Order: sequence, then structure tokens, then C-alpha cells
Amino acid sequence: MLTDPQIRAEILSFVQAHKLPIDLEHEYFLLTPEGVESCTEAAGKVCSDGTTHPVYCAYHNFIETGGSVLVYADDPYLEGLACDPGNEHPNGNPSDATIAGGLAHEHSESLTDPELNAWYDARGNEVADKCRSPNPMKEYGEPLGKAPNGASYNEVINSDLYLYQQMWSNQAGECRQRAAESLAVTKLTPRNGPPAGGTTVTITGRGFTSPATVRFGEVAAGEVTVNSPTSITVVSPAGIPRSRIDVTVTTSSGTSPIVKKDRFKYKAH
Repeated sequence: MLTDPQIRAEILSFVQAHKLPIDLEHEYFLLTPEGVESCTEAAGKVCSDGTTHPVYCAYHNFIETGGSVLVYADDPYLEGLACDPGNEHPNGNPSDATIAGGLAHEHSESLTDPELNAWYDARGNEVADKCRSPNPMKEYGEPLGKAPNGASYNEVINSDLYLYQQMWSNQAGECRQRAAESLAVTKLTPRNGPPAGGTTVTITGRGFTSPATVRFGEVAAGEVTVNSPTSITVVSPAGIPRSRIDVTVTTSSGTSPIVKKDRFKYKAH
């Protein structure tokens, strides 16, 4: 059983011996193997998952030394424990539990609160604490798909699949896996239709979410279907013959800016 003072001493000794940088731009992670647990104190009352006093999945802290700050995180072994997101292991190994259960959590909190005096809410929750939940949709968000072994994943990095915890977004006011893409309309198919309306138009762009409102000029369109973050199908409303108007999309993120590619023409026959 490791204590936080032991962890601090070992990390500081290693970093100094190898002349590694000590500043707020670097962080050091301790990942221990199965059976090596940790407690914040010698009394063993505040310990990692898998012990008789499980309190945390992982934690981050800092060491003041020589006028600088060394930021570190303790990430104990988590596979098969309460902090492990069940069978959601897209890589099929213990690293999935470590990444989803603690490492991503502590990394994000270390960035936003490295000296434990920066970002946290009125209850003392940091950006990852606010999204830790027994509800997988809140904690991990909507999966991007399924790995070959059937596990969910929500990140693709260098063609590899991962499951990461969502983090709190001040901008969105909710837990997010990634920043919302800015709304934009990049293509209309078709780009014209009769003044009577009734044309089925596919809007291509980005940042589309449901519910969405589509306007042809100032007139709201009917039968709006958000197919994906990049596609909307809509039925054009009636318009003035030979007029050319801008088609805009409005969601909770705002309204798409007016561009040349969003123009729709009412052709008189």
C-alpha cells in the first residue's frame, strides 16, 4: 500500500534524477499494477478503489519545490472495479479502464486546476467531477460507434478507438465529450424549386443538432429532419417567384452565418 507522501517522494526523486522539467506545462502520472493500491494517508481511511476504504478512482496533486510546481496524478489499477466502465473496453485491455476510470479525469482537472485553487464550482467539484455519474450518457456521452469486440467508443485518435469521460463545458453549460462545432451551411441540394414550395431540400453543413429550425429568408420551413451533425432534410415553404434567399439553420448553439452557398432560388415555371 502506497501513501501520498511516498508517491510524492518517489515522483520528485525520479524527476530530479532524470532532470525532467518541473513547471505548470508538464505533468507526471503514476500508473500502478494490479494489487498495488494507495491511500492519501498512513491511516488507510482514504484509499483507492479495490481497498477496504475505497474513496477515489484517482487523484491529482502538486509539489512545490525550488520555487516551481510539479504537477502529478496517481492512477491506480482499475480493471474490474467500481470505477471501471463495465465491459466497455474498446482496446480489450486494462488500459481502457485506466483511461476511462481515472487518467482522462485527472488530466483534465490538472489542466484546469493544477494547484487546487483554480476551476471548481461552489460545491468543490472540478470539471471532471461534475460529469462523473452512474448514468453512462452523462459520463461518457453518445458513443461514436462500436469497436470490433462490441465495446462502445467515443474518441478516435490515430485510427485507434478509446472511451473517455466527458468534461464540464462552461460554454455549453453541460457535460461534453468535445467542443460543439460551429454551425454552418455548406451546400443545398437542390438549390432551387417552385414558388409554391414543397421541394425536399437536403442541407449539408456542420454542427447540426436536434431540435433545429430552418428558415428560407424569414419564413420557417416545415418537416425538418436532422439526419446527422452534417445533414438536414427539409421541405421548402412558399416563396416569391424569381427571388433568391438565404437558408439558415438555428439550434441551441445559435444560427448559421449567411454565406453564398446557402442561397435558394424560387424559379418561376
